[in-house]
Amino acid sequence: MLDWQNFAVYNEDTVSRNTPSRSGVYIIWLKQTSGDWKCSYVGQSQDLKTRLLAHLSTDEPNTTLKNIISRHTCGFSFAEVPQVSSLSYFERQLYDKYKPECNVVRP
Repeated sequence: MLDWQNFAVYNEDTVSRNTPSRSGVYIIWLKQTSGDWKCSYVGQSQDLKTRLLAHLSTDEPNTTLKNIISRHTCGFSFAEVPQVSSLSYFERQLYDKYKPECNVVRP
């Protein structure tokens, strides 16, 4: 079972202040015009803070994700996964649950 940390608006400041440099999985959420939040991307990293900051960079290679982040209000949440060998399992579970539009391939 994953222990999800508080949801936060997705920007450099909140990532830097609230995200550990530890391994885990994360979700990037898109705020819909209805006010609801939709999962747009799921990922994993051995360093959550560095990876979430990288998605905010102009060098982000995933153009669909880059466009959503730059044009819309987004949020993020994460769960630490101490066992690095379990990261792929949890990422696939999230992908299968949410079918996020910005994930180019199934993890």
